[in-house]
Amino acid sequence: MASMDFNAAVVLGPMVRVTTHPMRLLALQYGATYVYTEEIIDFKLLRTIRVENAKLRTTDFVHPDGTVVFRTSAEEKGKVILQLVGHHISPCQQHSLNASRAPLMLRERYRPQSTWKRT
Repeated sequence: MASMDFNAAVVLGPMVRVTTHPMRLLALQYGATYVYTEEIIDFKLLRTIRVENAKLRTTDFVHPDGTVVFRTSAEEKGKVILQLVGHHISPCQQHSLNASRAPLMLRERYRPQSTWKRT
């Protein structure tokens, strides 16, 4: 993971139902250094399937109910801050997670081999 420098950074802070993918892209176009996502619940993200959306040129994390839980694109690479929240201890024990291992577990889970195409 790349280090992030917040000295003199312009940051789009997290806002419920506001910091969606289109808003984050607008903020980056207008000069934001980093952009936050809305809070995403750990269990919900773990249940998603990674989908490469060719039409929108995005990577979508889609819940079995069809909801897009998280959407990102190349324009956000190295600039998006994913807010992952949860309070359940069992997934942490099951995956031997702690704060420093969580990003590694997510990267492993969502590597490109686990993708499928939306029709």
